[in-house]
Amino acid sequence: MDLSKDLKYDYTYRPYDHNLYQASRGPIDDILSPGEKVLWSGQPSRKLLVFRREDLFMLPFALFWTGFSLFWELGALSAVSGPDGLNPVALCFPLFGVPFVAIGLYMLFGRFVVEFLARRRTWYALTDRRVVVLTALRDRNVASMPLEKIGRVDITIYRSGRGTLIFEGDSGTGGDGRRSRYAVNSVMAYSGEPVFDRIEDPKRVYDMVLEAQEDRWAYQRHRSAGTT
Repeated sequence: MDLSKDLKYDYTYRPYDHNLYQASRGPIDDILSPGEKVLWSGQPSRKLLVFRREDLFMLPFALFWTGFSLFWELGALSAVSGPDGLNPVALCFPLFGVPFVAIGLYMLFGRFVVEFLARRRTWYALTDRRVVVLTALRDRNVASMPLEKIGRVDITIYRSGRGTLIFEGDSGTGGDGRRSRYAVNSVMAYSGEPVFDRIEDPKRVYDMVLEAQEDRWAYQRHRSAGTT
């Protein structure tokens, strides 16, 4: 039975630049299943600094943490050299403070660098079967969710025109049961659920996801009808 004529979406037509589309796919092709077709692919924003809502709390806290740690560290260092020369016991105090200073510097600066590197090595794709988020840093990590398992899609559009799509599983567990190790990083996943973070033309991608869902459901209904 030829089911393609019953599907609403024309997979042979792409109303966007083919060269840009092919260039942005990166290693997505390597993780596709046989016969799986890519309908859209893209990457998150490559800006060095991307501020998020949680930074309204995180940045003041990081400033306080780092400032207090540096103040404590300077005080500990001043106690190392006394009237009688170097005090080996007092040397333990500034060494104890080093991790706290490092944590503060990471909260202020390091996490932005880590996320920037993650965004440069992250690719998103919508296929005729699922949504896919692939991050290839030291290891290759994939978060995916079948279209028929998507219960809700949340969209946020920013002033820059870019936007974020969060895919929530219909069972509440999210995805295909595999949790991303980058779940705390919304570049790849939010609470274990795939995310298209700060992509271009988010409303158009949102509409494509809904349309691809309808086509997937129609395909499965026809396939079930053909086997009965």
